[in-house]
Parts: sequence; structure tokens; C-alpha cells
Amino acid sequence: DIIDFLDNWLPSYRSSQRSYMTIAIGCTGGQHRSVFLAEAIYNALSETHERIQIRHRELTAMELP
Repeated sequence: DIIDFLDNWLPSYRSSQRSYMTIAIGCTGGQHRSVFLAEAIYNALSETHERIQIRHRELTAMELP
């Protein structure tokens, strides 16, 4: 549902001349569900949209899945 919502909404957002959008996903601890969900959203959106980035605030590069 989140990916469908974003796919439908991103074209309107892009046409509003905004320079970036932040999508934040969180859970207690920030190392399990939020990481999985952020990765799933990133993977889905990066297939159809350009300039998608992902950053895990609580994890270092060595800890990333």
C-alpha cells in the first residue's frame, strides 16, 4: 500500500518543483522492521524513479544488510 501510494503521488510532487522528499520509517531500536521496510520501499521505487537514495541513520555501513 505504501509503495502504491508513493507511485501515485510522486509525479504530482515532482511537478511542484520541490528539490527533495524525505520518507522516514521508524521502529523501536531502528535495526529490524524499519530497515527491512526502508529497503523494500527503496528497491521498489528505484526501479521506476530516478535519484532515489537510502540512508539508515542508526546503522553503519558495515551493519547494513
